[in-house]
Amino acid sequence: MAARTVEALAGAEVRPVLRSEEPAWLHLKDPVAFDMGGRTWMIYCAHPFNWTSSNVGLAQRRLDGSFADCARSILPRGPAWDVAVCRVTARLALPGAGVLTRGPAVSLYFYDGAECMHEHGAGGRPRGYSCEELGGLAVGVDAEFPGLERLSEGSPLFVSPRGTGCSRYVSVFEGDDAYLVTWQQSQADGSQPLVINRVPKAQLARLLRT
Repeated sequence: MAARTVEALAGAEVRPVLRSEEPAWLHLKDPVAFDMGGRTWMIYCAHPFNWTSSNVGLAQRRLDGSFADCARSILPRGPAWDVAVCRVTARLALPGAGVLTRGPAVSLYFYDGAECMHEHGAGGRPRGYSCEELGGLAVGVDAEFPGLERLSEGSPLFVSPRGTGCSRYVSVFEGDDAYLVTWQQSQADGSQPLVINRVPKAQLARLLRT
C-alpha cells in the first residue's frame, strides 16, 4: 500500500510485494527488510506446497519501488536440529567496536529452526515441530552479502527454560542508546507470549572488547 499520508492509506490499493507460482516456493511470508550497501533488501520465508519445510529467500528493491527475487535459499536448512525449518527473522548490524574496529562490517542474523513439522507422540516436544521452533544464529560480512555462515550448526542457541522450550521470531529494534529485542517464548503453562529485553549499546561494546 502506498500513500502520501497515514490517513490516505484507508483508500490505497493493496498490491503484492512478491509472489511465486512455483510449488516449491509457493507460500511467501515473514519479510525482514533492511538497507545495506545502498540498496534495500528483503529476506523472506518460503514454504513449499507439497512438503512441510521452509526456506530463506532474498529479494532486492528496484528503483521503481517494486521487489525482484534474487535467491531462493541464502541460508540452507541445517544438518541437525534445523534440518526441516530455517526462517531468518531479524538482522543486527554490529557496531565497529572492539574486535570489529579494524575489520569489515559484520551482521548477525537470527533464525528459527526445527527438525520437522510434526509432533513425536507423548512426552512433550523432544525435537521440535510447527509453532515450536527453536532459535539459531548466523553471521555474515556485509560486503559479501548474501553469504552467511551458520553459528548454531550442531544445536540451537536459544531455547526457553520453560514449557516446551519454544523460542522463535526474534526481532531487534535499534534505539539511540540500546537495542530492544523481542521474541516469542514458551512458558510453564504452555503459552507463548512475546517477551522483551533491553540491551544497552555500552554493554554490547564491552562484549566486543573481550
